[in-house]
Amino acid sequence: MHTGKREVNSGYQLYVEKISKQGQNKLSRPKQIASHITHALKVVLCIPLYASFVILSTAVISYAYIYIVCSGRKASSSAQAIKYIKRFAPIYPFHLYPLVAKSLEMYYLCDIIRVQHAPLVFEVAIGDGYLSKSIFGATEVFGFDINPYSLDKADGKHIRQKVVANCLRLPVMPHSGATLVANNLMHHITDKSTAISDWAGKVGRLVFNENTIYWATSWPLAALAKSIGLTKTADEIVQQINNTNMQTLLSKPELDTLVSRLTGPCKTYSYYSQKVHTISLLYSCLFTAFIQPCYGPPTPAVFKRVIEYFPPVEKLTHYLTELVAAALIRLDAIEERDKDVFVHYDCKGLCTQIQDVKEAVLSCPDCMSPLHGQDCPKCSRHFQVINGMLFLCDEAVASNYTPEASASIPKHHL
Repeated sequence: MHTGKREVNSGYQLYVEKISKQGQNKLSRPKQIASHITHALKVVLCIPLYASFVILSTAVISYAYIYIVCSGRKASSSAQAIKYIKRFAPIYPFHLYPLVAKSLEMYYLCDIIRVQHAPLVFEVAIGDGYLSKSIFGATEVFGFDINPYSLDKADGKHIRQKVVANCLRLPVMPHSGATLVANNLMHHITDKSTAISDWAGKVGRLVFNENTIYWATSWPLAALAKSIGLTKTADEIVQQINNTNMQTLLSKPELDTLVSRLTGPCKTYSYYSQKVHTISLLYSCLFTAFIQPCYGPPTPAVFKRVIEYFPPVEKLTHYLTELVAAALIRLDAIEERDKDVFVHYDCKGLCTQIQDVKEAVLSCPDCMSPLHGQDCPKCSRHFQVINGMLFLCDEAVASNYTPEASASIPKHHL
């Protein structure tokens, strides 16, 4: 529900502005030298830290399988998510949180919800498109994102149109034959009810996931503070985590009530337990934080570059990363589901306007009238196309976008 607080999603507009300014301003000579020195130090630190990677991997694998054996619990079908690990391991070496979470996400999206068979998809917050490309094949996808620097990296034959837009008020005409997919976005929205209501009224089906409150409370420092009775300190840490990550989180019962009120019949699936999340974060933080503070995706680029110089080391890194991720997915498969970090919703939309399934009409973000190409006949507004992206947003976003800044962003950065 909307609490009257500032919309956290607006923080991404400031982030885009910051990238644009960085692309327009070149580093001074002293700053360039300082950057090179910092990079060199990171490379040197990678060598002793690699030993810690091997030790941590062994410790996590041992703990997970001992716990599984001692628990005597039967694993759920989510253990099959292991088959998706190889898709993400090269992008997230050393980094269990995105690797385990996205492998489980792929399992529920493709094996349970089977969203890849939808004939037409509006994917909001498509980002750099790697997860989208892994899911969809023949499906035609309209990819929406507020950040043109991420959207610029999205590729794939499945993408029919890339659109820079405010995903909270999607610029599309109602289309009952369309499925709206939102992966890893909802936690970045304060006014969740307005967004869900807008989406439900424009499509025949909604598939999206959300983080529960356990995403923040599972962080090692917050969990430690609470375990020793420092409840106030734990709450402050959780609030800082939410502020830093531009998110607003609710409990699963609150989410279930909200979603059921705003959509049609809905199925829910939860996964990635509090325990697995804490282990994943502790593992990643102990290793990567020494080089580059990194709470989630992506793995710091310096690690990837170092191991790429030594093929045997790269092969060992991916192998160990996959083993640890598999152990945690198996651990998650025996967990109780009352403290899960992620929940997926597969809901029937409220749109009843029938159109040809191949006909997707974009709308003007101002008056919501149908567009004719790049123009709104009603508003007489013309929208720009830059680098294959249609900018259905504030004119400032398009005018400030620079190819130089986009070139500085890694292809896989989410």
